[in-house]
Amino acid sequence: MSGVLTVKDVAQMLGVTEQQVRRLTYKGKLPGRKWGKKIIFLKEELDEYFRSLPFVNPMVDKLK
Repeated sequence: MSGVLTVKDVAQMLGVTEQQVRRLTYKGKLPGRKWGKKIIFLKEELDEYFRSLPFVNPMVDKLK
């Protein structure tokens, strides 16, 4: 199943815990899907989700 990511994969990508990924998914903040008892992420959907987020430049925020 190429293009399918696990909770562990997404947690490593984002630098957060697996529990945080599950919590964000249950709250609808990440586009995960239930697959049996597991949560999976389709890479295409996750990529599209991140592309849709507004870009925040931390350096610009420091200047304000």
